Amino acid sequence: MGFKRVKNYMKKLVLCIIISFSMLSGLVGNIPVHADEKAAVDKGAAAPAGTPSPSPSASPKETNDSTDKQDIVKLLDEKKFIVSNSKVNMTADKKGTGVLIKGSSQDIAESVFSFTDEIDFGAKEAAYIVADGLAAKKKKVNLEFYLDSDAKPFVSLKLNCQKRKDFWNYSKNVCQDIKDVKITGKHKISFKVVTEEKANVTLLMRSIFFMKSSIPMVSFDIDESEGSIAEMNGDSSHNSECYGKVSVIVPDGYKSEYSNKKTESGTYDLEYLRGRGNSTWYSSKKPYKFKLAKSTDFFGMGKNKHWILLANYYDASMLRNKLTFWLGDEMGMKYTPQCVFVDLVLNNQYLGSYYLCEQIRVGKSRVNIDDLEADEASKNITTGSAITGGYLLGMSPYTENDEQGQIFDTERGNRFVIESPGFDDYFNEAQYNYIAGYMQKTEDAIYGKDFKDADGKHYTDYMDIDAAADYYWVQEISSNGDAYGSSSTYLYKERNGKLFWGPLWDFDYVAWGDTDTNTKGFSKIASTWFERLMQDKTFARKLIARWPAFKEKLLSASRDGGKIDEYAAELAESQKANYNVNEIYGEIWDMDIDIIIGGAEHAEVAAKEEEAPVQSRTFESEVERLKQWINDRVAWIDENVKSLEPVEHKITYMSDGKVYKEDIYTSNSRTGIVLPEPPVKKGYKFKGWYTKTKKNGKKQENYIEAGTNINKDTVLYAKWVDKKKLVEAAKISFARKEFYFYTYDVAYLPVYTVPFNAEMPDVDYKSSDETVIKLTEDADTGKKAFAAFKKGDATITATTKNGLKASCVVHVIGYDDNINASVTSGISLSKEKITLKPGAYSRITPESDFDKVPYMDYIYVSSDESIAEVNKAGYVYAKKAGTAYIAITNDRTNEIKFCKITVKGKDKTGRKNKKK
Repeated sequence: MGFKRVKNYMKKLVLCIIISFSMLSGLVGNIPVHADEKAAVDKGAAAPAGTPSPSPSASPKETNDSTDKQDIVKLLDEKKFIVSNSKVNMTADKKGTGVLIKGSSQDIAESVFSFTDEIDFGAKEAAYIVADGLAAKKKKVNLEFYLDSDAKPFVSLKLNCQKRKDFWNYSKNVCQDIKDVKITGKHKISFKVVTEEKANVTLLMRSIFFMKSSIPMVSFDIDESEGSIAEMNGDSSHNSECYGKVSVIVPDGYKSEYSNKKTESGTYDLEYLRGRGNSTWYSSKKPYKFKLAKSTDFFGMGKNKHWILLANYYDASMLRNKLTFWLGDEMGMKYTPQCVFVDLVLNNQYLGSYYLCEQIRVGKSRVNIDDLEADEASKNITTGSAITGGYLLGMSPYTENDEQGQIFDTERGNRFVIESPGFDDYFNEAQYNYIAGYMQKTEDAIYGKDFKDADGKHYTDYMDIDAAADYYWVQEISSNGDAYGSSSTYLYKERNGKLFWGPLWDFDYVAWGDTDTNTKGFSKIASTWFERLMQDKTFARKLIARWPAFKEKLLSASRDGGKIDEYAAELAESQKANYNVNEIYGEIWDMDIDIIIGGAEHAEVAAKEEEAPVQSRTFESEVERLKQWINDRVAWIDENVKSLEPVEHKITYMSDGKVYKEDIYTSNSRTGIVLPEPPVKKGYKFKGWYTKTKKNGKKQENYIEAGTNINKDTVLYAKWVDKKKLVEAAKISFARKEFYFYTYDVAYLPVYTVPFNAEMPDVDYKSSDETVIKLTEDADTGKKAFAAFKKGDATITATTKNGLKASCVVHVIGYDDNINASVTSGISLSKEKITLKPGAYSRITPESDFDKVPYMDYIYVSSDESIAEVNKAGYVYAKKAGTAYIAITNDRTNEIKFCKITVKGKDKTGRKNKKK
């Protein structure tokens, strides 16, 4: 919430600047937030958020390497793709993004289609050819490719067909093995079209390129009569399976980092292939999971039936997960997954560069703990030491359905899912209660006095402190945005043993500076349980002592020629092929606002990216960016690591010259200070706690909120106001009439007063349906908040003691609801011109599709507060005659709307509205 407040405040400053310029230049209406100030920091138009960038494979210098994608539309335009028969028509098709080739069957059959420039295969033999083209619907078309003037083709490819007649937008390449041809050196390439069609022939060609084999190829041969690939790819629930065989093809000379033994190529029977993943599943490059009929050891990763194919779509370097697993292994973190780079082919279609990876699951070659699902006897264990393990858990804050009884919540609202035992077709209540109880005892000890539970057991009796420290460091160093907030956060408990954090998983998207370039700050000290652990000097000192080892490994990896460069070199040929078929992912995150908030560091990052903006990112530049981010992150942590050790500070609360209370505050507390119950003084209203300071010789009072962090001994003074001088509220209101929350989240719904300077009255809140949303209290600040429990609607009513009322409707939705899909319209206003007399109030009510986005806030700014003020609920107060403009935007859009406020006449109300 703190970051959001800062961001909104900074956005207000930007709005003020825009309003000033708009008034000077006479511009009134809709203008984009980023119009002028963005141009100053970001040369060139920025792509919309989430827009994929062009392939990095294209080089400014034309090398015509065999691994370069031969773009046939471009080559046709440059007259570098030609046909021998003038009767054959070739035209660029914009919708199909390719070249349409048309002619009679005889003319097509007699034609040779040629690439006029030589293609350089170099000294290393080509391994595969990938061609992207389409035959007309239900037509059989083969392409026969030739080298130079050879009479015999070196490969024949069968093109895929249109899905719908006259629509050429379907894209599905064909990948064919050509290793036996042993092509090297420079050659001219041509092809002929072979078809049995007797009438006219039409086909579309987009591109061809060649691949070299430096990493293994995983190739699936799916029998689609038992389940189609399209059905599997269209099923976000991952319940649709495909069946067939999988081949793992190992290039000559390949050596796995996990084994000294030579890995042989082989073909294996599948039990199934299906989709997996959450956000990555909705990308064009999808991740998969497959199960073999028999356990197999791939590349020294251990025998198992279950394997994962990670797509790494959102990581343009495709190295972040690999780096994380390497680091975990180097630091001795048990059961860290192993993975190897592979190219993936699915029924002759090249899909891109992937990881063949271990799945996080209980097993001898995976998470090697006792398996409570191993057999019927294990499933029925209810007593004794056997019930103590093993358990594999994931954090699951957003999981809504628990049909199998796998989810439990601790008293502090931490939600876990039991991954193993999975209770797939049974339920063991004793095992469920045991692990849920064990996690609760661990939490109780962490938060207990002297870090002990009611039985006097220390949290280290329940949880392995070394594993916790290492796990924290990997999440902290990488600034992983998914840490502790998804089921990718794993824990396991051994039989007769302690709870361990790990294994590591899912570091490809919001980690290692991929989307957030900030390298400063300890962002994970506020996370599950660690917020309290940071107050334990033993734990903090263990972290500090462990840092040099992490630092050494990280700097070793990021140096020139280090592990990152080593992995990048291994991936070099595969990544080029990958980006020939998959666009490189880039995303812009309100760069102008981030620069304002982040200051010089963000501005420096933006300046560095001006010469190579997001749209022109390449694999090589992303690798270098990752290395630099790590170096900068290590430098900041190294300078600040000692600040992790907690320090105690004394707080003295004073009221009317007397000590009201004394307290001890420990630094590194996520909650900040916890304020005492307010004192009472007859005839006066308590207005809060303040510090007293001097600046330039003048006394200053600074209001202190609950949750504030302090770094020294502090005296706080009670502030009082005579009740006779208080201004009563005439009206209360919520910021909007409708709000959207996500399930299992806690959010605030403050009310606002009219007049603006009225005393905020005590408010009672009521929910029309407490099964949907219920009033609670923020454990950190003591403020009233609302907890959403399930999907549905509830009306929240706020009532004061003197009868003022306000209400709003809260819609609770799930994280799986695609709200952004419904965002199509901009902001509209109930009034665009308002005329008021001094002392009068009116309200601006904005609307947009963004109203349906959870936690969206409207932002209001007045161009002249001496004429008209505006509050967070859109109420406008007229102060004196004149004209002012209220700018309205929200924190999810770049659009601004203006409402013209005209104030006429004299104030006849006598209302006082002075700021306090």
